Amino acid sequence: MLYCDFDATLHPGAVYRKKKIGLFLFGCPGHSLFEHAPLLETLLEPYPDVSIVLLTNWVQVYRGSIARVANYLPPGLVARVVGATYHSRMDRQAFTSASRGEQVWSDVLRRRPSAWLAIDDDAQDCAKLVQTKSRPDS
Repeated sequence: MLYCDFDATLHPGAVYRKKKIGLFLFGCPGHSLFEHAPLLETLLEPYPDVSIVLLTNWVQVYRGSIARVANYLPPGLVARVVGATYHSRMDRQAFTSASRGEQVWSDVLRRRPSAWLAIDDDAQDCAKLVQTKSRPDS
């Protein structure tokens, strides 16, 4: 199982949303939303049994369903998404006050995967993490 963040993982920096513009990267000229998603799709091709759990605040911030948020990914990754670390039945305040590592571990305890790995730029309290840089120049 792969726990996967979006911002600073599948594209550099954070994403913002403005009316009439939609979603955009701020302060990352020359980069695009989900520019690294095809690379992740290619890397996972030899491992068809690896599923993805969304480890992103997009599920809360953009108040979309997990399926709606997953649809920003390429089809090969969308098909692997089995859920998110956050869902609407959770206490939102308790979830957001937990570190990323605690959020992942809580989900690991709930799902009980045989093996797992997280890709995120926030390494706080998270073992088994591939840490990414938040910006291309950092």
